[in-house]
Amino acid sequence: MSKKRKATVSERTGSPFVPQKPELIAYGISIALLAFSFSYVKVSSLSEILAVLPTVIATSIVVEFVKTFVLVAYARSRGVWTEHRLWYFGLAAFVLTTFAFRMPFSSPSRNLYHSPKFTVRLGVILSSATILISLAFAGLFFALLVSGFAAVGATGLAMCLIGAFLDTFPVAPMNGKALFDHNRILWAVLFAAVTALYGAWMLLL
Repeated sequence: MSKKRKATVSERTGSPFVPQKPELIAYGISIALLAFSFSYVKVSSLSEILAVLPTVIATSIVVEFVKTFVLVAYARSRGVWTEHRLWYFGLAAFVLTTFAFRMPFSSPSRNLYHSPKFTVRLGVILSSATILISLAFAGLFFALLVSGFAAVGATGLAMCLIGAFLDTFPVAPMNGKALFDHNRILWAVLFAAVTALYGAWMLLL
């Protein structure tokens, strides 16, 4: 359990744009869990899941894969070997909050960095980018929602705002921890903005 909690990756070489086998597994499980969880909370009975599952799967791919792939490719291009791996504690919390509260609140996976070349500055850039990309996607899905694409818009907005809100927590391994340690004013501004958006979304439910 300790080994799983303190997951690390070793430095490798290769294309920044080619996922490793463990990453493909992590992407697949994360997308499948996101799709099932957000389908489950949208319907009143399990028999209705198949009707909404294709839309939620497509949304999950955009939210989980595209955002993560961009960040991993950027970090690798800067000389820091990065891999997207399953996060077992986050996965368990994600499943628990889905069934207990019908509100998926965690992440089944996370990015791991090879520490010798991982600088504080790069960590802050990646942490900020993770949250800002989630907010940018949230804006896109909100535009789809108000344009009449309710199924995609509402699901994507929920995924992005929940993810951004969780990421701003100043607790490791959340991205907010790196921001909090580096610049508490920057963290406070970002946390306040994300919290306000998250609160406004909760009022609309």
